[in-house]
Amino acid sequence: MTTQKAGKIYVHVFDWSDELLALPKLANARKGALLFQWEAVEVRQVDGGTLSAVAGWAGCWWDTVIVLE
Repeated sequence: MTTQKAGKIYVHVFDWSDELLALPKLANARKGALLFQWEAVEVRQVDGGTLSAVAGWAGCWWDTVIVLE
């Protein structure tokens, strides 16, 4: 699920156990961070989508939010 506000996209991750998250193409997304820890996450545009990599994934069991700018 995603929400957005003021030029930011909030990606809500409810169940994920990998370090790589594939998203639909988000052409304007260039950087990202975990919302509550403000730990930077890699954001990369690839053919057909957007990839976000979180080193040492430590998500919450209920909802981890990645903020893309």
